[in-house]
Amino acid sequence: MSEWGVALIAAGSAVAGSLATGWYTRNAGLRQAEAAKHAGNRQADALLDTVRVNLEEQRRSRIEDRRRQAYVAFLDAAQRVVLMDRDTPVGLADLTSAAAMVTLEGPTAVESAANDVLIAVNAYRSQDEGSRNVDAFLTARQSYLRAVRAALDGLV
Repeated sequence: MSEWGVALIAAGSAVAGSLATGWYTRNAGLRQAEAAKHAGNRQADALLDTVRVNLEEQRRSRIEDRRRQAYVAFLDAAQRVVLMDRDTPVGLADLTSAAAMVTLEGPTAVESAANDVLIAVNAYRSQDEGSRNVDAFLTARQSYLRAVRAALDGLV
């Protein structure tokens, strides 16, 4: 074979080798790009899940804070009415307003216990019965808060 033939075969081999190498490099690059995209998507999904969990936890915390404030306001009004100024219109109005807050915040067991206190005070029953109803409200509130804490502990 002549020198030109050998040179053409060598050049053809080099071009074919470059094309094959380029083809495989391109495919490897595409696979790496797809893997990077998939990893980025997983990372973004994980971040979104974390944000959702944090927002849900903050929402629950705000709800519990509002309930706690309603319960404290109700207990304060109930203590004043039951122990001191049962017959004053201001004390009864404060208690009624606080009971409405408890009704809005719930849950049902705490709401019904608050309504029992309100009914006992409005019926001018004895001070002992009013105190027992306040104690029943406290018991319902505590059992509700224990259930909430247990549910939150289960999430952690």
